[in-house]
Amino acid sequence: MPNPLFDFFEVIADELSAEPSRVITREELGTRDKESLVLENLKRYMKTGITEDAIQKATEALREHFIEKNAGLPFSYDAASGRFSAVDRDFLTFIKEMSSIRSLGKRARDFECNVATWLAKRV
Repeated sequence: MPNPLFDFFEVIADELSAEPSRVITREELGTRDKESLVLENLKRYMKTGITEDAIQKATEALREHFIEKNAGLPFSYDAASGRFSAVDRDFLTFIKEMSSIRSLGKRARDFECNVATWLAKRV
């Protein structure tokens, strides 16, 4: 079962790999069914009916996740303006590329090899 928190992370990675800093609004995402569904699932997962609160809570949860992995969050978020900014654009681009192939049966091997290569570079 997909995790709404990591689905949200993939949306942010997708957006920031194309443009390193931007405001990502509900209106922008609401026009695209997949991302709109991500926001609805995220609100349920974060136990809030308010999109901005869900985004803030999700960002904090992701920050904690990365800290647990001894890493920094690869993006920053300014709740006052709704602006996301890439901190590690290479990693965000990698996430975007891997999310597009991870569920394709024929590309599963490519996904695993690419992840192993990326981890080797990081170590």
